[in-house]
Amino acid sequence: MNIQFGCILSFGSSVDIDLPPCRRLTQIWLGDEDDGISFSIDRSPEWLKEYVKNKEPLELPEESNTFEFFPIPEHELPLLRLWLDVSPDTFPIDQSEIKEDSNESNVSEEEEQTACEEDDNNFIQLNNDFQEAADSMLQSLLTKESIDIDQIRSEYVSLKNSKNAEHIDCAAALFIKICEIWDIDKIEEGVRALNSLLSSFLSDEEEQEDFLFWWQGYCSNPKFPQRKELFIKGLIVLYQKSILTDVAFDKWADEQDDCNDYQKALFELYENTDFDQ
Repeated sequence: MNIQFGCILSFGSSVDIDLPPCRRLTQIWLGDEDDGISFSIDRSPEWLKEYVKNKEPLELPEESNTFEFFPIPEHELPLLRLWLDVSPDTFPIDQSEIKEDSNESNVSEEEEQTACEEDDNNFIQLNNDFQEAADSMLQSLLTKESIDIDQIRSEYVSLKNSKNAEHIDCAAALFIKICEIWDIDKIEEGVRALNSLLSSFLSDEEEQEDFLFWWQGYCSNPKFPQRKELFIKGLIVLYQKSILTDVAFDKWADEQDDCNDYQKALFELYENTDFDQ
């Protein structure tokens, strides 16, 4: 059996066939397009859409416990970059097509304006390109009947590397999606399911402090008043799960001088909340 470069096998997967470059295998069956699974591919360039569309699936034995995982097109980019570096002679895409698309912007003026409005209310500036890609990816992976944390970690870290994202970008995108999928009354379930991954991006006090300032800015946007209740609920869960520490809270509390009135109102709400209840 020969496994080529760039292949990713989730924990517990086993194969007894040759694997071509850059294939993903998992133990969880994710279905196919006929089962109602849809991928957000509008932001992907045409050459990437065509590559994914024409990609021949592996012929795995019927008795195999392993299945091939097909991500949305833009998540193929890290492996394709690896392929181009390792074996340019066998690279499956005409590079002239890639160059033609590289000069086109994938972000509309409306999306840029929305991003700027979000950033105006926040001290911590996020990687908007990563945030959009992470939102799409997490939506597809976290709405399955069974969550494969190894698969999510592998895909998420690959996306992080491809977008040159920082830990705060990863933690922010992950927590936003947790709040969206599990909603305010069930955030604890989402944090419990993804505790190890979220904690890995908030492993030291500086990262936690940045997260607190970002969360404060995110929830203080006056255009989204519903986030005010979400602010305290999120902090309580993250504190009780030991993802955010007392040291980080203290550092964050000592640097509130430059906050605007909306942010100060949330901080006062935090000061009047018993986190140990």
